[in-house]
Amino acid sequence: MLKQLEDTKDYESPMYAKMNEVLTRHFTTRQVPHPQCWHDAVSGCNEKIYVAMQGKSEFTLGGQLEFWSITERNANINVPTLVMRGEFDTMSEACHNAVVDSIPTAWPLVTIPRAAHCKFLDEPQLCVDAIQKFLNTCDLTRRR
Repeated sequence: MLKQLEDTKDYESPMYAKMNEVLTRHFTTRQVPHPQCWHDAVSGCNEKIYVAMQGKSEFTLGGQLEFWSITERNANINVPTLVMRGEFDTMSEACHNAVVDSIPTAWPLVTIPRAAHCKFLDEPQLCVDAIQKFLNTCDLTRRR
């Protein structure tokens, strides 16, 4: 059904709105109800700019970002790098791994269990723990 609505670009239909609501709850942020900071961010978003970049759909790229990539520049990153994804992220694990693989100093991909794309909202402590482990290891390595 989503593919059909996407193919026909029927983004204003009640069916698309309902699917967007359900998919957002599963893949963007899993908190129910969404926290106030989520509502603030969404209500403060410049939709004209966002749609020009992302496209009308939250689940497929259709704007300027559809064919934009600077992944080749990631080879120039020469500091320890942490890439995290939510278990139910809108970005695929393969996409995240492509980022990790393109950075010579990247750690293995960290997946935050039970989290969607907004992992810091869904599982803040697990994110902090992953970042703390990363920073502590970087610090220990630097001191040797």
